[in-house]
Amino acid sequence: MNSNQNLSLCIICNSEKAEEIPVTFDGDHQKCPRCGEFKITGSAIPNTSSKFSIEDRAKLSGWILEQNQSGSLPFIDSYNISKIINKPLPTVTERATRLLLEADRGLIN
Repeated sequence: MNSNQNLSLCIICNSEKAEEIPVTFDGDHQKCPRCGEFKITGSAIPNTSSKFSIEDRAKLSGWILEQNQSGSLPFIDSYNISKIINKPLPTVTERATRLLLEADRGLIN
């Protein structure tokens, strides 16, 4: 991110400054250093404000990262947001595997 970009607090993690990318729909398109790049509809945004726990935010952030890693730009709406947060958190083994895969990806690039 450079200093000319429009930055605001990430809608998902609520802790990082995310790049605001212009949109042509009712919602936001952000690129967060923690969560990754995603689009979210205006109807789903109120659900992220104060309603979600740290665990819910972690699930959303993790889902966005998974989508980005598979080459997709995730689109969060009022229908899929509850499905995402109702999924169980990954096990310790799953998280360790993801961490190793990400470390390997970083070594290759």
